[in-house]
Amino acid sequence: MTIIPALDLLEGAVVRLRQGSYDAITTYPYTPLNAALQLAAWGMKRLHLVDLSGARSGVSTIPHVVADIVRHTGLVVDVGGGIRSVDAACAMIDAGAAYVCLGSIAVEQPAVVEAIAVAVGMERIIVALDCNHGNVKVRGWEHDAGLDIATAVAAQEERGIGQILVTEITRDGMMTGPDVELYRTLAAAHPTVGFIASGGIRHARDCRAVADAGCQGAVVGRAWLDGTFDLTAGGTESWS
Repeated sequence: MTIIPALDLLEGAVVRLRQGSYDAITTYPYTPLNAALQLAAWGMKRLHLVDLSGARSGVSTIPHVVADIVRHTGLVVDVGGGIRSVDAACAMIDAGAAYVCLGSIAVEQPAVVEAIAVAVGMERIIVALDCNHGNVKVRGWEHDAGLDIATAVAAQEERGIGQILVTEITRDGMMTGPDVELYRTLAAAHPTVGFIASGGIRHARDCRAVADAGCQGAVVGRAWLDGTFDLTAGGTESWS
């Protein structure tokens, strides 16, 4: 199990949303680089970076942020939000991102994902699927994709996607715990997919629960920013 701290950026500020709502924003007193430096100092190895402005507009403008973080911290960064073209994906990889997270286009424009895979390598793609009670949402979580999460995962697996990050929006930023049964069901049905859990993770016991459900990684957002998940020893608080 890999614990992956998250930084969500909105117009350059470090924020968290509640249940994906742009009307329920908490802003934190970090710059993206300072937050990343803190995580690296605690011994963390990964970072999940989300451009919320890009997710909403369809155009990401943060390759320079990625470059600064990678250059100064050495963190393995995956980045998403507004990456909807080959050029945008290549810009992130060129900036130093290890992976690009593709959300809306993975559902709505699979041919673009295939083109990105040719350009950067399928192994550097993480598909990010966001759902609300199992119904997939796209374009900043504000639009209904018209399919359920099980169907969406099956389609991505068929295309050869090896890593899928699944966020249950109703748990996101709510500190209520992850939807363990969702991950257990998906992992059992798709054993060749590496699932990353996101939404509601509060502490290491939640990470253990999603690991036991079959996930390979867990994204931690509000919990580390609010200080309820102690990452000071690299996230190795008790799993019991």
